[in-house]
Amino acid sequence: MGWKIIEIDDKCILKTFQSNLIIFKDKKITIPISDIDVLIISDTRLMLSVNAINELVSFGVCIILCNMKKIPFSYILGYKVQKQSYVNFEKQLSWNRDFKDDCWNWILGIKNNNQLDLLENYGIDCSEQRFKLKENDNSMLEANISNFFFKQLYGNNFNRNIDNIINSILDYGYVILTNMVARSLTKKGLNCQISFYHGSIYSDIPLAYDVVEIFRIAIDLFASQIYYKNKLDKKMTLTRDIKSCLLDYISNYKIKINGKYEFINNSIDKVIDWIIKGDYRENIIEYDYEIESINETELKEQI
Repeated sequence: MGWKIIEIDDKCILKTFQSNLIIFKDKKITIPISDIDVLIISDTRLMLSVNAINELVSFGVCIILCNMKKIPFSYILGYKVQKQSYVNFEKQLSWNRDFKDDCWNWILGIKNNNQLDLLENYGIDCSEQRFKLKENDNSMLEANISNFFFKQLYGNNFNRNIDNIINSILDYGYVILTNMVARSLTKKGLNCQISFYHGSIYSDIPLAYDVVEIFRIAIDLFASQIYYKNKLDKKMTLTRDIKSCLLDYISNYKIKINGKYEFINNSIDKVIDWIIKGDYRENIIEYDYEIESINETELKEQI
């Protein structure tokens, strides 16, 4: 099983003791910190001491804080200075424009093909888009393929700026993944502000926004399958049960890395290692487009 992604959605007190996270509410719940990957705090009334925060981040836990609307708003990451981290940062400083452009084109190539693979899994013809990819640079077609992708899945009137259940699922899942990527980048000594494409004017982690493009399809897969299999009404709100199902899915979904299945958190680490070593084009990342970890019967009962 992958590390746990935990969301605290009620007023309670969080403490740490002997490398455990202790949740005090109606009853005491104890979770080993070493089992936690991401801690999401959705209730602004929750009490968490600075000492507990320090112990959590010392284990590499990414803490995500939500606003009053329970939307992820900020994050806390720890910094550990190690010899290898400094070596990796020196490599990052040596990235020239050619390297950045090539790596960004590689990332977009994975993203573009992932989206077309998912559409073809639903029986949608993507031959025209495949042909264009062979004839053009990935960066030239990324916006067009993304537009084609979402409209084929959810209809011609769909766009990413409207308020509906699909976008709520996508936004929530993308934020979790982006912060997992930022945690891994930081852990390996890279500066999240030195990016390939995204700028740092509106975000302090643009490199994470670059790398997460490789993994967005995992959230797209969840959103599409949970929408079609459970026949969700687009006007629905993002319920606690759907979020819980999504977090469980992120914790347990596996990606095929060079022929071996890895949990998402391990996959992120490996992809970042490829980028640091510069051998990213020599490696293969693949997705399965069927979800086994979603219990549709249970979710229907919850909805």
